Amino acid sequence: MVDTIDSERRTVLKGTAGLGVTLALAGCSSIPIIGDDDDDGGSGTDLSYGDTIQGRIEADGPRDPIYDDLATPHRFSGSQGDRVRIDMDSDPIDTYLVLVDSSEGLVAENDDRAFGNLNSTIETTLPADDTYTIWAGSWNGEETGPYTLSLQRI
Repeated sequence: MVDTIDSERRTVLKGTAGLGVTLALAGCSSIPIIGDDDDDGGSGTDLSYGDTIQGRIEADGPRDPIYDDLATPHRFSGSQGDRVRIDMDSDPIDTYLVLVDSSEGLVAENDDRAFGNLNSTIETTLPADDTYTIWAGSWNGEETGPYTLSLQRI
């Protein structure tokens, strides 16, 4: 769980290992699939507090604005002072989450939930009334595959 931004570490590692962005949100109301042939092709979706979705990072998908890594964007509206938890889980992907505000400024990011757990979690307090984007990606920046993402107000 992360309240601080570790972008210096991420930038240093990106130069040697490559990085990705993966998101996670906690809570559940519906399970839309992102990145399938039946939907928007991995371009992302809008979320509300309590949503849990199944998503997919695609090889020809969008790239996050912070690291330029393959990632799928998911937008939500938040208010100043909202405490949020974002969880991203995947078996085949070493997930990475990036949370940005509407001007693409970095709010929070997370690689591993805990030692030995390659899933990601962000817990943070939103700094302003804004539309935020969660970028769900991978640690190496180029992994593709399915994930579960959830967003919850805590």
